[in-house]
Parts: sequence; C-alpha cells; structure tokens
Amino acid sequence: MNLNIALKKKNMSKYALSKRSGISYSTIHDLCSGIIKIQNLSSGLLYRISKVLGIPMEQLLEEERTQEYIRSEICHELKELGDFGFMEKVIKDDRIENAIDNDEIFEALYTLALIDYLCNKYGIPIIEHYSELREKRFKSIVYPVGMMLKSKINGMSEKEMRKNLIPEFLNFNIAEEDVYNVA
Repeated sequence: MNLNIALKKKNMSKYALSKRSGISYSTIHDLCSGIIKIQNLSSGLLYRISKVLGIPMEQLLEEERTQEYIRSEICHELKELGDFGFMEKVIKDDRIENAIDNDEIFEALYTLALIDYLCNKYGIPIIEHYSELREKRFKSIVYPVGMMLKSKINGMSEKEMRKNLIPEFLNFNIAEEDVYNVA
C-alpha cells in the first residue's frame, strides 16, 4: 500500500507519523516521496509504522499496481465474467466509488469508461450517478506500453493511432483499442 494513501485514510500527517512511531521525519518524508522504498526498511521500522497506522506489515509491503496491471486486471475480469456479469459486479461492489476513496483515479476512470462503453454497446442508459466523475480526465492521453510499441514498430503517428481508440475511454484521455484482447 502506498504510504501517502495510508496517511490520508488515517487523516494523519507525516509529522504525526514520525512523532508517534519514533522514526525521523526525514525518513518518513523519504518514504512518502519514494526516495526510500518501504520494502527496504528494517522489520523494526516497518513494525512501528504499521502499529501506528493500524495496518498489517504485509499490506504496507504490497507493491503499487501500475496502470498496465490495473488495465489487465480489469479486462481479464471482463473476459471471465462476461459483459453483463462484469457490469453487475462493478455496480454491486461499488468498485468505482471504492477506487476513488482509495485515490486509485486511473482504476476509477478506466472502470467507468468500460461501463460506459458496455452501456453504449448494448443501448443501456449510462449510470447518471457518475456524471461528476465523467468531467475528470487526464491532462494528456495515457497510452498502454504495448500500444506505444506497436505504433513505433508500424511507424504510426498519434493521429493514426487515435482512429482506433474507443471513444468512451478517450473521453477520459485513456487510450484503449480492444478491451477483449488483453495480455
């Protein structure tokens, strides 16, 4: 788990964590800014942080999920559950809200784009509950690594690449060509 997210969830400052854990502020700051990886901490320091935050040490050691990993995870779930099963599970589990609450913006926007895509594909009205979230987007288009490599190999311009992108994803500045064919 990202230490910044853990601090935000506990409504705790780096300074407060430093004081309560007895770990220097500079070490806490370096952990939060990524200068020091939490996986490189001694078990004693890790224990003190986990005790103050009330989070198991194992959870603190979990690697952050990359956008590629999140994309793959979501598309594999779609493939496994089918279109309607996926939509039902996302809505039932309140997945988009949970992603927002955990500061997983890419996951929230990607999932919402996929839900919008599936709604449009089947002529189902989009879920109005997320109207405010639909106003958010990344500053520039987020391309999957594989798409970037393919475009370089094929000598495609960005304009040519954009022709094949799914509009519901492009609304959020997320590049996606095919949600059913993912590695």
